[in-house]
Amino acid sequence: MISTNISYTIKNIELNHDFKIGNFNFTRVEGYDDIIKKMKEEKTDYITFTATSNITGKDVNEIKLTIENRDSEIDQINWLLSFSQGIRISRTSHNISPKIQGLPSGYFFGTKSAKFPKERIIDEKDVIGFLNQMETKISDPNFLKMNNLLFPMAFYLAGIEDNMLTNCFIFPYISLESLVLYNTDEFIYGHDKLPSGLTSEIEQVLINHSSFEKLSQKRKDELLKKISELKRRPIGDRINEFIEDNNIDFKDYDYDIRTILNVRNKIFHRAEHIESKILVECMKNLRSLVVRSILSKLEYDGEYLEITKGFKRIKFP
Repeated sequence: MISTNISYTIKNIELNHDFKIGNFNFTRVEGYDDIIKKMKEEKTDYITFTATSNITGKDVNEIKLTIENRDSEIDQINWLLSFSQGIRISRTSHNISPKIQGLPSGYFFGTKSAKFPKERIIDEKDVIGFLNQMETKISDPNFLKMNNLLFPMAFYLAGIEDNMLTNCFIFPYISLESLVLYNTDEFIYGHDKLPSGLTSEIEQVLINHSSFEKLSQKRKDELLKKISELKRRPIGDRINEFIEDNNIDFKDYDYDIRTILNVRNKIFHRAEHIESKILVECMKNLRSLVVRSILSKLEYDGEYLEITKGFKRIKFP
C-alpha cells in the first residue's frame, strides 16, 4: 500500500480553533491572530488554515483517483464555509466559482478580496456543529452539484461582495429563481402567454407526431388552436410552491413577493431607477429567503443568524 498526505492552504477563514471535517484536518497557520488582525486592517486575503488529508492506495492510479475525490471534498467544505461565513473561502490559487457553460472557468465570479467577514449566517461557535451535520452529505463529492446548490451559493455570495445596491438585489434574486426553477415543475397553466418560440416548438412536436396525420382536419385545427391558447404559470406561483414544499413558513416573516417581482421586472426589463429604501428591503428579504432555502435543502437543524431580524439567532427549521 502507498500512503501519503496532501495539504491545501486555505484563505479567509476566521475560526478560533483547529477542527476536523470529513477526511481533512484544518490547522491554523502560525501567527494566526496577527494575520487576522492585519487582514481586517488591510481588507485583503491571507492564508489562515492548512487542510491536510491522508491518502492510501494500492497503486499510483488509485492514489490519483483519491486525490481527485479529495479535491471535490475540500471544495464542498469551502463552499459550505463560504456560505456560512459570508466570505469566499478557498484554496489558494484556486477558484470556487461554478463552471458555467460557454464561459471559461472562473470568468464569472473570481474569489474577491475579503471584507472580512461580512455577513455570517452561522455564528462562529456553531460552525463546527453545522459542518458536522453536513459531513455525511459531503462524503459524496458531487452532493452540492447534484442538488443544484453551487449556482445559488455563488450568486448569494456575489450579492454580499458587490458594492452596488442594485446588484445586491439582483444577485440574490437570481439565486432564488435558480433554486425555484430547479425544484418546481413548469405546468402549462396560468395567465402568462407562452413565448412564440415555445409555442412554435410545441406545434412542431405535435405535427411531427406519428398519430397527427391520422386525425381529421377538424381535430387537427382544434389541437393547433389550443397551442396558441396555452398559458404558463407565473414565477410567483412557482416561488410560493417552492416555499411551501421546503417548509419555509411565513409565520414570523413578512416577505413581500409581489414587490420583489415588480422591482425585478423594472430593473430587468425597463432599467428603471428604484428607491434605495425599497431595494434594501427587497435585498434583505431575498437574502433571507435564499439562506433559509439552502438550509432547508441541506436539511440543517440548528441555529442561524437571520438578516431580517438584525442577525438575531433563530432556530431552524
